[in-house]
Amino acid sequence: MLCNNNERYEIGSHFDLDLNEVPFQRGKNESWLSSKNGDDSFTFSGRAAIEYAIKDIMRSRDVNVVYMPSYCCSSMVQPFINNGVDVRYYDVKFKSDEGIIYEVDTTIDCDIFFAMSYFGIELFKLDNVCREFSKRGIPIIEDITHCLLSIIPYSSMADYSVASIRKWFPIPSGGFILKHEGVLFAKPDLDSDDLINKKVEAMREKNAFLQGEEILKQTFMEKFSEFESIFKGLNYNYKIDRLSHEMILNMDINDVRLRRRKNAKILYEGLNNFKFVEPLIPKPDIENGCPLFVPIMVTDGKRDELCKYLIENKVYCPVHWPDSTGSKTGIQENELSLICDQRYTEKDMEFILTLIEKWHPMVVNRYA
Repeated sequence: MLCNNNERYEIGSHFDLDLNEVPFQRGKNESWLSSKNGDDSFTFSGRAAIEYAIKDIMRSRDVNVVYMPSYCCSSMVQPFINNGVDVRYYDVKFKSDEGIIYEVDTTIDCDIFFAMSYFGIELFKLDNVCREFSKRGIPIIEDITHCLLSIIPYSSMADYSVASIRKWFPIPSGGFILKHEGVLFAKPDLDSDDLINKKVEAMREKNAFLQGEEILKQTFMEKFSEFESIFKGLNYNYKIDRLSHEMILNMDINDVRLRRRKNAKILYEGLNNFKFVEPLIPKPDIENGCPLFVPIMVTDGKRDELCKYLIENKVYCPVHWPDSTGSKTGIQENELSLICDQRYTEKDMEFILTLIEKWHPMVVNRYA
């Protein structure tokens, strides 16, 4: 993100939007993520996509229990709670040099198995587990939000793939559901174009702010918060807004992949130099995957300290997930997601590493 003299420099946080740069040429990505034998639909959100999958399964069988990962966001759990489904968790933990490990009981009594992999660069490790649940006739929902732009974004064992698309692109709304075999019982039909006005305003104001215009940051940050408050309570039947849909269809997916991969490689190369920091995914599959973030583990309880230091230098790295409702994993307490998305350049990645390098000796000296 190279800046002219009148521009403001920051990395991360909400996407901005310049409507003058939005393409309106139809049809470029119409087959993206689709299935030959199944049915799919864009939804207003990833949460709505999960809700559709649950209701589709409930049309043919009783659903009382879902078995899902302890390392997940509360927004993934809420649709099950809304539908009266009991949530049981399998353990997802971190081991140094091994990365993320899964402890799944394939004999457990459940009506849905919920699978996912993390950050777009982790090899999917649950194929054999999914096969065991599939043999028992248990439907499998895979959340592919993190591996959305991977060369192979979903498992061959999944019955449903669901995703939040707005995590990846500067779009106001966007989720996706794919039923791999058969037809979805229903698709979103409520118009959402008016619902995104607050979000679009915030995104445009952030763009103007970054260009150096006299706009208070608090103004658009409050609008982002207002939208998120409304967003959480929306009916799942709202469809994706037209602006977001047009942008998705015309997105240069390959360019986004290349930029993210290049940025992630730079971060991984630099992370080896730091004592208190190690990759959450030590052996990333960057060539076949596509990073949503580059997640790191900040040891000895120093994650919040590093996060604060980066914020002081206008680098905003999220934590996954502060509001998780699963069991303790040892990941949420120490994880920090480094920004590597398509908005940024090699110099931005080097800046992030430089900040960690500056923070690092301060911490080493303090705890020596």
